[in-house]
Amino acid sequence: MKVLGIIFLVLVALAGAAVFNYQRNAPLDKALEFRPYAGLSDADLQALIDAYQTDVVQKTQGLGGGPDVGIISRPHPSAFDEKLRAFERFQAENERWKQGHRAAIEGRVIVDRLLKEKAIRDAGLHEEWRRVLRRVVTL
Repeated sequence: MKVLGIIFLVLVALAGAAVFNYQRNAPLDKALEFRPYAGLSDADLQALIDAYQTDVVQKTQGLGGGPDVGIISRPHPSAFDEKLRAFERFQAENERWKQGHRAAIEGRVIVDRLLKEKAIRDAGLHEEWRRVLRRVVTL
């Protein structure tokens, strides 16, 4: 009977430690809360990653360098109309470059989110029991 009491106390202590550890490791699941691509199959997720990575490469290559800053200083200082047209061309080129750069950055953000979802799946954390087990046993 004494042995059963000790075993019971050990089991209660282990259960208490597991509950405490589970609560203590709650921040581990914060990264798993926002998963907009969780409903996709693995094949669809990989196809999206490939497509967005290709799109980002194409957009980045299409940007080239930044807008030509020297375009404004080329006309003669007294040629106001030429300087004005040069400034308008610079503004249009700069706006085109900013829009392209913004689109490339947005594509990179989507690729990062897709890769995060893939990493979650590769680690097996998309399965509830693995998340619970990780929270219980992580010291």
